[in-house]
Amino acid sequence: MKDIINTLKSNNIKEKKHIINTFLVILATILIIVGIFFIIKDYIDENNAIRIEATVKEHPIDTTTYTVTYIIESKEYEKIIKLNRKDLTVNDKVEIKYHKNNPDIIIHNEHLILSIILILVSIIFYIYSLKPLIRYNNQKKRIKLIKQNGFLINAPITEVITNGLAPKYKGKYPYRLRIRYINPQDNLTYTFDSEDLYFNVHEILRVNNIRTVVIYIDKANTLNYYVDTTNLEKLAK
Repeated sequence: MKDIINTLKSNNIKEKKHIINTFLVILATILIIVGIFFIIKDYIDENNAIRIEATVKEHPIDTTTYTVTYIIESKEYEKIIKLNRKDLTVNDKVEIKYHKNNPDIIIHNEHLILSIILILVSIIFYIYSLKPLIRYNNQKKRIKLIKQNGFLINAPITEVITNGLAPKYKGKYPYRLRIRYINPQDNLTYTFDSEDLYFNVHEILRVNNIRTVVIYIDKANTLNYYVDTTNLEKLAK
């Protein structure tokens, strides 16, 4: 929990979004489970319900709470129930439902609207957060594979650029490290860009006298690479 709080306080936007998206997916899952639970419960309750006419015995003014009585096999039952109306008075009749195996249990199975709302909200959360979460996890797997199976170079940082196409954070565009590396084996120049960095990269590089960065490269495809900025992100916290 402490690590999560520290991440949310840091400038690591990628990790922040990951935590938020994870939370939303978990919340959406809980909401959809609760919504389905109410639907199933209401269905089961309805199959066990018997409708009967009850008499209003007491009704406090301006409330939806009623005390009602009903008779089952010559035995009178008294219950306090809630109804979506305030216009009933003493001795008025109202339909209620009780459990067929236990007349002392009143059945309230009117959760359809609530269930629909919960399911719709969960779908919205899924739409917003599930795709970025999958993309994030796939990126993590990709980086792990490159680190395990690729090769690395420690190359000098050529320049720091501003990514004006990315979303702003606190009114500022993110930075990217750009590395132009001449491969001595084929004498070709390769350009590598880091992911977006939402902190003052210039300051971190200057204060810590950092001039190079590690790059992991897929042996079969040089376009599949990862510029490791983990150290810079730690220094920016």
